[in-house]
Parts: sequence; structure tokens; C-alpha cells
Amino acid sequence: MDTLFKQIEALIRHDVFGPWIAAVSIFIITILVAQGSARLMRRFLQRENSNLPNASIFINLIRILIWVIGISLILSLCFNIDVSAIITALGVGGIAVSLGFQATIANLIGGLQVSMSHIVQPGDNIKVEGDEVLQGVVTDITWRHTTLVDSVGNQVIVPNSAINSSAIVKLAPTTKVSIPLVVTAGSGRLTHVAHVMEDAALKTLKHVCKVKVKPQISFTEATDFGFRGTMTFTIAAPERVSSAKDAVLRAISPYIHGLPDLKVVMGQQDAADASREDAAQQKTLLESTVQQGPASQERPAAQELPAAQQKSASQERPAAQELPA
Repeated sequence: MDTLFKQIEALIRHDVFGPWIAAVSIFIITILVAQGSARLMRRFLQRENSNLPNASIFINLIRILIWVIGISLILSLCFNIDVSAIITALGVGGIAVSLGFQATIANLIGGLQVSMSHIVQPGDNIKVEGDEVLQGVVTDITWRHTTLVDSVGNQVIVPNSAINSSAIVKLAPTTKVSIPLVVTAGSGRLTHVAHVMEDAALKTLKHVCKVKVKPQISFTEATDFGFRGTMTFTIAAPERVSSAKDAVLRAISPYIHGLPDLKVVMGQQDAADASREDAAQQKTLLESTVQQGPASQERPAAQELPAAQQKSASQERPAAQELPA
């Protein structure tokens, strides 16, 4: 290995432009290696069985490491600069550097601790307790700060040192939606009505976004107004939560009355039974109308016949009265 480095060094220093050409070549190679390593590291972090969270801090550390190696090679091979002496000087002046970059170092160490210990990961819905309560979904963890997105869509930048030193509350995922309801159907039809609502919500959600957990209704209390429960479901896209709620409420609107709770007044089967009864009544009415039609047409003829006879009789009576005279 030492012989190879000596041969490369001799080739570089063969002419005046050799060091500069070699420096540019090493610089380009460093850029390519840094980009390739960042892509490989990102793919590794995006794997489901990865032990590290998908955070930018690890990708940035890989890039920094590759650039340090590339610059060291340029200084040592191309310009004959002793890198070990620079490292020693940095070690002596490390105290001054640490004092000047105290906040940056604290954020870097805090980000590594939070990420390596899996306290916070991208996708977690957290609340940071402190002088000001911050809440949102973690989108990324860099070497300086952690980025949150609140319910309104605003980006909240929190220093890693604040997350590392504050109390953190992990909340339920924003993709898990809960809708309170009160079912007023009888206890015998409670399960049926719940299944009808679940099927209607699922069919509607499939048109909105991908459903991770199907809608389910669980009942927790029996009140004077009905059976109190909650419909819960989980979707894949956090930004579609509002649309999903709206779609589900519209889908189960035939069974909803009043706010803030939902009151189911009639299941789908009841509506079908009612429609069948209306159809039967209409059919019976139509049959009775068809049967009464001919009779109603014959009655006027039967009534007109005595009238004609009365008219003819009235015409014959004067003739019978004139005969004696």
C-alpha cells in the first residue's frame, strides 16, 4: 500500500500541472462518492427492517466523513501538506472551537442521541413540553434541528438540544381518526347497524386514500339517548385526514342526527323493508284499481237504461189519456 501511494505521489508531482490535475480529479471523485453513498444510505434507512430511523443526520455524517477523507487526500498527495499536523493543531485548539460552536455541538450530540435511541423518529406525532408547548408530526431530523409539521400545515423548527432536554409526549398517529357516535337503534339491531355503518365508511374511504385499518365501531356506554361508541380507522396519508373525515360523515349521513354526537335512527335493512312495504301497497292499490275499472264503466250504462225507459213511458202516457176524451 505504501508503494502504491509513493507511485501515485511521484506521478502527480512529475510536472507543474500534475498536482492541480490530480486535485481536480480527486475532488470530482469525492463528489461522486459522496452522492452515491448518500443514496445508498437513504435506501438503507428506508428499509422496513432498518435499525436506524430515516433521518438526514446519518446521511449528512456520511457526506462529512467522505469529504474529510477527500480533502485530506488532496492536501497530502497533491500539495505535500502534513494532514497529521493539522489534526494535532485542531486537537490543541479543540477547546476554543468547542466554546465557539457550543450550541452547534449540543444540537449535533442531541440529534444523535435522539435518533440512535429511537426516542423520536420521522412520522411520530409528538408534543414537546417546555416554555412553549410544541406539537406536530416529525418529518426530519438533521444535525442541527428537528422539523415538525403541525395540524395546520406549518413547519416548526425545534433545536435538537431542546428535544434532548425536554419532556416529550408521544401522541397517537394523526392518521388514526376517531368519530364519536350514539346509536339509538334497539339492542337487537345494534350489531347490524354498526356493520352497516362500517361498510359504508369503508367503501367511501377507498375513494379518498389508502386504508391501513378498516373502520370499526366499539361501544363503551349505554345512555338515555342510546349506545355511545366510537368509530375508528387509520389511513396512510396524514394530509388526507380532513378529507377522510368529511367523506365518512357524508357516507353515514342517512343515519346521523344532531351534534356533537351521531344518532343512528334507521339501518339500511329498515330502509329496504320500508321500501318493500311501499311497493307492496302500491301493487295492491294498482290491482284494486284494475278490478274496479270495468265495473265503474258498466254502472253508467245500467243507470242510463231506466232513464230511457222512463222517457218512453212518459211519451206513451199522454196517448193513453187522450183516448177516453
